[in-house]
Amino acid sequence: MPPIKLKEYQSQEIPRESISYDLKEKLCREYSNQIEIDLIADRKGDRWRITAQGYVGYIQVSQDFAIFIEPKTPIKNVLAMLEYTPEFKGFKFPELANFDTLQEFLNSLAALLANRVLEKCRRGLYRSYISQNETLEYVRGRIDIPKAIQKPWQIKIPCQYQENTYDNEDNQIIFYTLHRILRSQLCSENTQIKVHKAFHALQGYVNLYPFTAADCRDRHYSRLNQDYRYLHLLCQFFLDRTAPTHKQGQRSSFSFLIDMASLYETFVAAWLKRHLPLHLRLYKQYSIQIGLTCAIDLVIKDIQSEECKFILDTKYKVKETVSAQDLHQVRSYAIAMQCPEAILIYPQDLTKALDHKPDTIRTRSLTFALDDDLDQCGQSFLANICSNL
Repeated sequence: MPPIKLKEYQSQEIPRESISYDLKEKLCREYSNQIEIDLIADRKGDRWRITAQGYVGYIQVSQDFAIFIEPKTPIKNVLAMLEYTPEFKGFKFPELANFDTLQEFLNSLAALLANRVLEKCRRGLYRSYISQNETLEYVRGRIDIPKAIQKPWQIKIPCQYQENTYDNEDNQIIFYTLHRILRSQLCSENTQIKVHKAFHALQGYVNLYPFTAADCRDRHYSRLNQDYRYLHLLCQFFLDRTAPTHKQGQRSSFSFLIDMASLYETFVAAWLKRHLPLHLRLYKQYSIQIGLTCAIDLVIKDIQSEECKFILDTKYKVKETVSAQDLHQVRSYAIAMQCPEAILIYPQDLTKALDHKPDTIRTRSLTFALDDDLDQCGQSFLANICSNL
């Protein structure tokens, strides 16, 4: 069965026999935040309605069933937003920005990693010294005296030595990432061949150990391995958003997912921090007490007076109008902070925009759009925020 292709918050209906009950249960159990699946039964026949939630990416549920969720935002803007996140700050995707679909982008990202690994193998892999403890028939390095004293009758000699090897973490991270990509059905046939070739080039030199995106961060690089920085950043991109589900005796499922609501909040915060007027300061996830501890998405204060100027709350899911719950929440934050401006931020214009001032607090809905040049959209958004300053 070819992969099902969806867009954020859009639905697709497929015949009931296309998905077994077990696969449906697996989707509900493991991907309930990303996918909503309902059984529809009427005169047209029984069918599954699959609805994408606020995530984009790839879900491989089984060997024969996968789902691609495309963003409603242009791919180049999704990548530009990622460049504002802490883990990819300063990282550019110039080779990967000219694609129309996320599927094409992920396929090209995997091909880029494979090509860089093959190039590195041709130029020579990084070798490092690893401490080894081993009982040998001859002395290598230095004798482990405490162990030798414990068993003086033993003929073999306990030794401690340094081994110059390719089997180090720098290479193991790359090897494991290639393994994860190969286990998925993410790539086209040509890219799969490239990834397999890169994996095979490392096989025999490097052992396979599991790693996470955290292992790719804050690594030490010297002049000997500085060219690994880019390779590890590519690995991090995959490992940070992949979620394998291991089951005894079964092939693991695979997902590559981006939480767009979280990315939108992170991007808006990072963009504002970079472009706010110098007399203002931005605080992210500002903690306050309103009966219980709450975290406000964004707070903007005057640097000198510490006076709260704006309360901002990002809402990625677009509705026709501001919900009563969102309005009450952001006004509660503004009252607690004694702030005159409460703003709800959306990626698209609402059908019924909000500009409400029943008392000393003005509550508005504003748009930080994602469908055009992000800097231009940001400048327009910032101008609307600061219109009364």
